Amino acid sequence: MEKDIKPIEEGNAEIINEKCHPIMFPMLQYEQIASYYTEEPLYIRLKRNRGDKLITYEQILRMRYTIPNDKINSWCIYSEDREYPFEKSRQGGLVVRNAIWNRKRDTNMVKGNSAIKEQKRWPTIYIKNIYLSSDNINELIENIKKLDQFTNREIILKKRKLNDHLLWLDLEVVRWYDWGQIKITWSPYEMMNHEIEMQVIKLNDLLEEYKNNEHEKIYQMDLDYLIPPEVLKKYTQGI
Repeated sequence: MEKDIKPIEEGNAEIINEKCHPIMFPMLQYEQIASYYTEEPLYIRLKRNRGDKLITYEQILRMRYTIPNDKINSWCIYSEDREYPFEKSRQGGLVVRNAIWNRKRDTNMVKGNSAIKEQKRWPTIYIKNIYLSSDNINELIENIKKLDQFTNREIILKKRKLNDHLLWLDLEVVRWYDWGQIKITWSPYEMMNHEIEMQVIKLNDLLEEYKNNEHEKIYQMDLDYLIPPEVLKKYTQGI
């Protein structure tokens, strides 16, 4: 039987150590943890009813933006299929995840507390995970397909006029397809793609409606993180 050998780090240094140093400054710790929560998990597994089997939903779209000195807001959409039309025999709805880091609150808390470094607090993050049944997702699917029209062709960024910018400091859009992935990130303060930005705003408004509405209760939802958030926090803060 072949040995299971851990990868060996080689180089031209006499000593090579593998380390995981903590981040020293509280706001940078919070930012690292918030970044993880606003892009993970890549998979969510759920049961609609107690006796059902767990069904795996994969992240197919992530939209994340930063409002300066205020918050980071992330929308993630999960599906059994990456592309449309769905196989109707398999389609079991979608999952929508909204994660918001209240950077403004944490900044004010750090400024007003000299002992915050020793407290090893969690950042202020609000998260909501919503299962949407197949009867309630047609408009959302059509808007994702509309976004696909803009991201599946050449993406051109233009210089933005100084008096015409969005509130976002940066914008990230990640879309998974059967053939691969498109990931685009830019600062709408400096550059612009009007079509993508307007469609992101439209999706954001629609997802806010879903978030604020009542939906059917389901039995179980497993958030399948790559690393447990408690472990990430431990090493980030040096606990």
